[in-house]
This record gives sequence, structure tokens and C-alpha cells, in this order.
Amino acid sequence: MHIIVVGLNHKTAPVELRERLHFPLETIEEPLKRVTSLPQISEALILSTCNRVEIVAVTKDIREGTEEIRNFLSSYHGIPMSQLDSCLYSYNSYDAIKHIFQVASGLVTSIKPLM
Repeated sequence: MHIIVVGLNHKTAPVELRERLHFPLETIEEPLKRVTSLPQISEALILSTCNRVEIVAVTKDIREGTEEIRNFLSSYHGIPMSQLDSCLYSYNSYDAIKHIFQVASGLVTSIKPLM
């Protein structure tokens, strides 16, 4: 099992796109259930603030799990992948854990784009 992070933030996406991808707290349970029902995802959490939207997940396969989350973000919010591609980033394994701790402690300094 692998830990992955897929998301975007104020450095990678304009405010208009971040607003469209926002998950309101009042309705977060439904999208979280959808993410955890994806074939490659066994556990997940959604972090959604004014400056970032990230999905942290446990996956069997890094590449397939990342693609499932990317596709989920696109389809759930009705945003074509062509609009998201240049804004999304992803991390896996050690880099994902490092990113999670940096975000939690407010130390995020740079984001590499999703390849």
C-alpha cells in the first residue's frame, strides 16, 4: 500500500478554479465516500480550504490511484481535465508524507506540477 497526495493550491491554480473545486464541510461526507469507493483507493481524506484542495489516499497502485483521484476531481466538479492538468500536483510515498507534515505545520515552500 502507498500514500499519495493529489491537489492544487494558491500557487498552482487561480482563485476561480480553487473555488470551483472546493468541498463544503456540510457536504464533505458524500465526496469522501465516492473517493473511498474508487477501485484503487482504500482510505482517504479531503483537505479543502480557501487556498488548497488536496486528497490524501492509500492506494494499491501509485499511478492508477493518482489517475483515479485526478479523474474524480474532474468529474465530480464538472471541470474538464484539460483545465486541471497544469494546476494539479501529486506526491507519493516519502514525498507525500513529507508534504502532509509541511502543510500541517505551515512549511510548504514549493510545489512541483503533476507529470
